[in-house]
Amino acid sequence: MAGRNDSNHGLESPKDAAISRLHPDLLWLIFTMNSEIPPSTHVHDRLATARATSQVCRQWREMVLRSSALWGKLIDLDLLHQPNWRDEVLSRTGDSLLWIQGKVSLSNREFFLTLLDQHWTRVQKMDICCTLKVFLSGYQDLEPLYRPAPHLQTIRISGSAGYNNESSYSSGTLFSDAAPNLREFGAPDFMLHPRAPWLSNICKMTFPFNFTIPEMFNALEMMPLLEYLSVIQVGPHDSINPDNLLFPTLPQIVLPRLTELNLRGE
Repeated sequence: MAGRNDSNHGLESPKDAAISRLHPDLLWLIFTMNSEIPPSTHVHDRLATARATSQVCRQWREMVLRSSALWGKLIDLDLLHQPNWRDEVLSRTGDSLLWIQGKVSLSNREFFLTLLDQHWTRVQKMDICCTLKVFLSGYQDLEPLYRPAPHLQTIRISGSAGYNNESSYSSGTLFSDAAPNLREFGAPDFMLHPRAPWLSNICKMTFPFNFTIPEMFNALEMMPLLEYLSVIQVGPHDSINPDNLLFPTLPQIVLPRLTELNLRGE
């Protein structure tokens, strides 16, 4: 009996567990890695992991709950189903930078648009899927994307939103040409200026639909750091080369860091 009690006592004492002997900085690194967006398509429930982590012991709970940066990485539209839980997670982010991920649907549309409107300057990474039909005012609902984005590093918007069919959002300039930290652009439904100043820091680029070949070359001339380039399709044939010329005036492009080129189209 004594041996059994000693064994149970050991299991119930967090200080005796091997993981409790890890340095707090190493624990924090593990917690942070668990909160980050997985690089593969096998997405785990990062929110559930954070909640479970906070329930292990008092030390872990204090570390997790006081970390606004950790919660800022957990804005997952596919996992925040309950309005109260959405509000709680958002409140835990404090003033930290935000990572927004998931599919925009009718059920979370208002939450997503509120995030953009009220917290756009805090967004560091955004990887979403959406279609135009989920927005009441069409592409105009995404007007915040035309405001300065001081902390934005990655933006990926998929789902054939069809904004180019609406001539994109012609009344403004994407990011107001102020996105100094942007490294990855993957929002082909949104038109951009081929000489936008933020292009100089881009490492991964997916060109907008309907970009013509001259526009692509003008933009590529601005991207000396480019490592990955994706061209899904170029503009309508009549806008690519209406006179069947060989584009003798195209600039010479030097991309010393380019390692991957993805070309798709008809």
